[in-house]
Amino acid sequence: MARPQTEGLLYFPLDVDIFADRKIKIVVAKYGTDGFALYVYLLCTIFKERYYIKVDEDFNYIVSSDLKIDFKKSCEILDFLIEKEMFDKRLFEEENVLTSKSIQDRYQQAIKSKARKTAVNVDEKYWLLGENETENFINVYNGEELSKKRYNSSKKNEDNSTKNDIKESKGKESKINESKVEESTADEKFRLPTSDGYYILKREFYDKLSSAYPRTDIDECLRNLRIWLEANRERLKPSCNMQAYINTWIARDTEQGKCRRSEGYEATYDLEAYENSYDF
Repeated sequence: MARPQTEGLLYFPLDVDIFADRKIKIVVAKYGTDGFALYVYLLCTIFKERYYIKVDEDFNYIVSSDLKIDFKKSCEILDFLIEKEMFDKRLFEEENVLTSKSIQDRYQQAIKSKARKTAVNVDEKYWLLGENETENFINVYNGEELSKKRYNSSKKNEDNSTKNDIKESKGKESKINESKVEESTADEKFRLPTSDGYYILKREFYDKLSSAYPRTDIDECLRNLRIWLEANRERLKPSCNMQAYINTWIARDTEQGKCRRSEGYEATYDLEAYENSYDF
């Protein structure tokens, strides 16, 4: 099975004269090594994702725990870093997003070699660099356009992965006759993305779902689930948790009257509202 692609960086450059930076000097003078450690921790977290992260109170607790810094002090340091414009103040206040122009410029320089083969898409809502500052391999889209791009890309990757899986399977199991391969393919009902590849939902589990929810259109539920997963890849679950996850999704759809089998019913599916209603 193909390894899931990593969009973030595995490493990033750090200036050797970083301690000569006036802002760093001020942070260290005020908060000591805790201030510098928290700043570098945030940079690592951002570049691991890509070029920005969204934060909340839970994130602050995690930072405090990881760095062994008092919670109130870690919040105070973060506020100070933002006040000193080491992160963009407007995006933090409006979107709870941590990023900056320098971070995004460092990101695009770090991916330059990779991006020469495949252009990189970014969200204009969080992209701070102007047209003259943005490299030509960076495509800036609005949120709706970017979601479509990600969906199409995910679909293409899924198709390619399916082809590769079949080739790999044939190579490893060359002794299996053609009839058995066809039987295995027929047993597959849906393929859903996971954090470690793909989950193959087989007919046996599909039939159990159909029996458990006789008035629910299981196919429509699964299609909606696949669309939501492909649009929210940062929230993918491991394959081992997918059966429980699928059952929970369908149970909630059934409870809310979605995906009903009754004739003349037109299902409406607001993915954004669904995401906000439940913590998957």
